[in-house]
Amino acid sequence: MVARRPRSGAYAWSPPAGRGFHLLPIGAQFEAVRAPADLGAWMRTNGTEKAAHIATAQHAVWLLPAEEAAAYRTTWRVPGVRHVASGLLAVPQAGRPEAGAGVRWVVPRGWKGRHVASPSQLATDLAAAARAAWGAG
Repeated sequence: MVARRPRSGAYAWSPPAGRGFHLLPIGAQFEAVRAPADLGAWMRTNGTEKAAHIATAQHAVWLLPAEEAAAYRTTWRVPGVRHVASGLLAVPQAGRPEAGAGVRWVVPRGWKGRHVASPSQLATDLAAAARAAWGAG
């Protein structure tokens, strides 16, 4: 499958300033992929994650550019991974601390400031992480 090129700057999006969170509509500009929190933690620990993700106690959530994400809605074949194409998502603001409880951004080692993931890269990374972490995917 060949992914369509994202809009100019689609991966350059940053959350708004502040230390709280806001509700981001999913569907028009962004879609999301939700995975179990332990898979997101494994990816970060092992250096396979390329973009920041939103972490809660239960989930790791990656934002995707909507126009590119549509082509990947059926490719998330990793146990526990779900594509989210509509609704509202609690998104941490830029100044919210990474450490601690609650909704927060988690950034990978060597992070380049990307808050939006490439769907093709994320699909590859999640499948590889699931195989390594759980022997599945």
